[in-house]
Amino acid sequence: MEVNLGPLLFSFNDFDHWCDTAKVQFARAGVDGRSVLAIDQKGRVCGCGKHFMIARDDGSFPVDVYLLRDDMDAEARG
Repeated sequence: MEVNLGPLLFSFNDFDHWCDTAKVQFARAGVDGRSVLAIDQKGRVCGCGKHFMIARDDGSFPVDVYLLRDDMDAEARG
C-alpha cells in the first residue's frame, strides 16, 4: 500500500512535548486531526493518546505530523 503524504508540518520530540504543545501546534499549522497523519519512528500511526503513550513507552518518538496530501486545501480538509 502506498500512502501519499503532504509536507511535514511539525514534530513532537517526546510525550511531554505532545501533551504540552499539541493544541498550539495544530492551531499554528491551521489544521485539525482529520487532515493530518502522525507517524512514530516505527512507522505506526498515532491517532489517539493511547498511541502516543505506546510510542513513549517503546522509545518511538519523535512523532512526525504530516498533511495528508499537499493538494488538500482548507475546504477539502473539512
